[in-house]
Amino acid sequence: SGGLRPLCDIAETIRRFREEIDWVQVARRAREWRATRHVGLTLHLAGSLLGAGVPEDILEQLIPGGLARPVFEAAKQSVLTQTGFDRWLPFFDKIHATSLGDTARLSWRRVFLSREEMAATYPASRNSRFLYFFYARRVGHLVRSYTTHTLRRARLMLSRERDPHADLVRWLNSERPR
Repeated sequence: SGGLRPLCDIAETIRRFREEIDWVQVARRAREWRATRHVGLTLHLAGSLLGAGVPEDILEQLIPGGLARPVFEAAKQSVLTQTGFDRWLPFFDKIHATSLGDTARLSWRRVFLSREEMAATYPASRNSRFLYFFYARRVGHLVRSYTTHTLRRARLMLSRERDPHADLVRWLNSERPR
């Protein structure tokens, strides 16, 4: 979800270390971590968009039968527009909440960042005696972001259009081959 830059990094790493990459190990690790579709999609995008030299047999191992065009197009759109498919996941799925108490605790931490996190996110707050102003700014930003997200989702649901990002998320989370 970080746009094109991570794919550029992957493509350049493949170019630089082409002879040293153990592709069999890459595929094995992806299977062990149950991330074959995630790794396969990422490598497919790096190859398709940036010409990274990913061996076809490795892509076939990671995504048997290949990548469906709608999934590829949704992923490409997500990368090129920097929207990130994770914006289409429900908030509580993103923070991996397992109980109501866990949800409250994780939500609190996400809204009220530590001083260090606030300084990284809002550099002007670093030594400011008005730090609490930046917390209010953060709450406002989060409310606007999630309101926009919710309205966008509602508009899409009401228009009865297919949501390519939802299809992408479903595909990534569906049963992975072993």
